[in-house]
Amino acid sequence: MKWTKVLPLAIAAVCGLSLAGCGSSGTGSGTSNSGSDATTVPAVNMGPAATGTVPSWANPTYLTGTKLVTFTVGQVQVDVYQVATFTASQDSPAVSITAGEPIVLVNYVMTNTGPAIDLDLPPEVTATYTSNPTQSMDSVLNTDLMDSAGVNQRANKDGETGPTFAFATGDVISVGNTFPYLPGGTVTFTGNYSTGGYADMPQATSSPVTLQ
Repeated sequence: MKWTKVLPLAIAAVCGLSLAGCGSSGTGSGTSNSGSDATTVPAVNMGPAATGTVPSWANPTYLTGTKLVTFTVGQVQVDVYQVATFTASQDSPAVSITAGEPIVLVNYVMTNTGPAIDLDLPPEVTATYTSNPTQSMDSVLNTDLMDSAGVNQRANKDGETGPTFAFATGDVISVGNTFPYLPGGTVTFTGNYSTGGYADMPQATSSPVTLQ
C-alpha cells in the first residue's frame, strides 16, 4: 500500500477540493494517508445510499455508521456519522500520530435544503474535542476501510476541479475524515462553505456530542 501526505488546508484546492478530507481542527492540522494504517481493519458494512440527488461532479454518498448529530450551516444540512475505529499501525512522522493510537472514522453527509447555489468549494467540516480542547486532531486516512464502508476521501470525483460546483435543491454529497479517538470524549463539529467567489461564507457549530 502506498503512503501519500495530504497538503494542509491552506492549499486544499490543490489536494482535491474536499476540505474535510484534507485537514482537521484542534492543535494539529495534518493528514497522512495509507491503505494499511490499521493493524486490523474492522469489518464495516456499507450503509444505504443517501436520499437525494448526488451531483454529477460528486462521488456516491452512503449513510454508513451511527448518526451522532445533525446541524445546519446556512442552507446546508450536515449529518455526522461515526463509522468505525481502528488502530494506527505505525508512527506517522508527518502528523502527531503514533503506533497503537486509536483513530475514529466519521462521515459527513451534506444536503442542500435551500435554493440552488454554486459552491466555490465543497463544504468543510472539522471536529474539536470540547472535553479536551488541546487534543491534536491530526488525521490518518485508512483507504481500505473507507473504500469498504463507502466513505469518500473527497466529495468531488477525480478530475472535477470547478471553478464552481453546482449544488441544487435536494443535492447530497459526503466526505469522511479521521481524528484520534478518545472514548467517551465530547466533540463539536464546525461546518462552513462559500459561494459568490467567497463573498458569502456561512458557518455554524453543532451541539456537543459524545463519541460512542
